[in-house]
Amino acid sequence: MTIEKVARAMSWSVMARVTRFAAGIGANIIIVRSLGPHDWGILSVIKSFIGFAFVIIMMGLGNALLKYTPAMRVGGDIVTFMRNFRKLIIMQVGVWLMLIALTYTFSEEIDAIYSGQFGGFSFYLLFAVVFLIFEVFMALITNMLQSWYETKVLAFVIFYSNIGYIFILMLFIKFGFGIIGVLAAGGIVNFFSSVALLRPVKKLIATSVQVREESPGIDKILKFSMPFVVTGILNQIVWRQ
Repeated sequence: MTIEKVARAMSWSVMARVTRFAAGIGANIIIVRSLGPHDWGILSVIKSFIGFAFVIIMMGLGNALLKYTPAMRVGGDIVTFMRNFRKLIIMQVGVWLMLIALTYTFSEEIDAIYSGQFGGFSFYLLFAVVFLIFEVFMALITNMLQSWYETKVLAFVIFYSNIGYIFILMLFIKFGFGIIGVLAAGGIVNFFSSVALLRPVKKLIATSVQVREESPGIDKILKFSMPFVVTGILNQIVWRQ
């Protein structure tokens, strides 16, 4: 790994962050002006719930990718590692389905908390949790590419996906989809961005040199990743709440 490649990767990462930041400002202006204070309030509370749900569903596996992928790429069995990781993704999907079921089961209790403030809050929250899985997939793929220092393609996809997000967001708001439209726009963009980035990820895995160094098992990966769930929840409490 050359210093020049790392420097280029960092520059593309900065570009991606700047693009996402600028698009976030523009999207928030559109959302606030279109939804009004009441629906914006609902969306803001939903984002707090989703922040916690995202941390739980991620299970710290993004950090595990950043830790283990470079070592497996350079001197390990990357194929076995990715096979184990696919099993962990299935576990993530299971956690996601569990959160959907809990949101639906306790919808009346959730609505009771916000009675007199937000009507039908659990309905919007359920949609938010459903669309969250695409954000999880996008985060995992992003971490995978970053662990390879392959951030150029990531930066381009993020750039165009943010343009697409603004366009879809305006379209959904124009058709009167409101909060559901905002949530759906994010989910759709994350889905297609993940699909677009899957091909370069598969190519990187296929072209990696296989060495006989043992790949970490599922138990070892979870032992490393799960503490990040606790720290992630604490960060949500300290920095967001």
